[in-house]
Amino acid sequence: MIYQIQQMPRLYKEVMSKYPNGKLYDSDVRFWYYSWLEDRQVHGLDSAIKQFAGDLQGNWTNLLKDPSIMLQYNTIDTYLTKNFSYWDLIKFIHGYGQKWGGGDSEKHFLYYPIAFKAFGIPIHYFTTYYEFYINAPARYAIFYEGTFFGLPDSVLEPLKQGKYNEVLIFPGNGISPIGSPLYGIKKDLEYGEQHRVEPNAKYIEMYLPVRGKKIYLFKEGKEG
Repeated sequence: MIYQIQQMPRLYKEVMSKYPNGKLYDSDVRFWYYSWLEDRQVHGLDSAIKQFAGDLQGNWTNLLKDPSIMLQYNTIDTYLTKNFSYWDLIKFIHGYGQKWGGGDSEKHFLYYPIAFKAFGIPIHYFTTYYEFYINAPARYAIFYEGTFFGLPDSVLEPLKQGKYNEVLIFPGNGISPIGSPLYGIKKDLEYGEQHRVEPNAKYIEMYLPVRGKKIYLFKEGKEG
């Protein structure tokens, strides 16, 4: 905890030195946020990612040049970007961490908790567990994903009303780019059940971690 507090001013200055127009490896920092989602799209969550942010894989070449092209699509991500100013900052911080946050463990346990706390953005990184099929002895691989909390009621109301199909709002007004697009998730799991081959969806659960236990919000598919 002391280490995190000590590093918050450094990470705040580091990210703000790039925001809002900075680049990493000649690409807008937000591109790396979308590249993370595109990776999930090609690993079994095609419909979920299309619901949340659009067809990233199909727009890859243009996305690399200018990630703002995705804002032309009527998606959850577009809505949040246009109606909740902090969502653009969230995408920027996340994208920065994708390239400069270290390996998976460093990003999940150090960079993301420190960086988002530095900006006063509530996040819990372990709220979604996902399995997809692979052609290997283990038979499946996994992802853990997180949720951003504290979005205003007024911003979330259209999502609750079904404007973007079925969306899971986590308790505490939380949105997860991976766990919230429930309409797409159900389609992906149904397809994965019918076609049990790499890289289709196998199992997903969304939950709140409380005192070492999980309060499940959604669970579907075949675990393990």
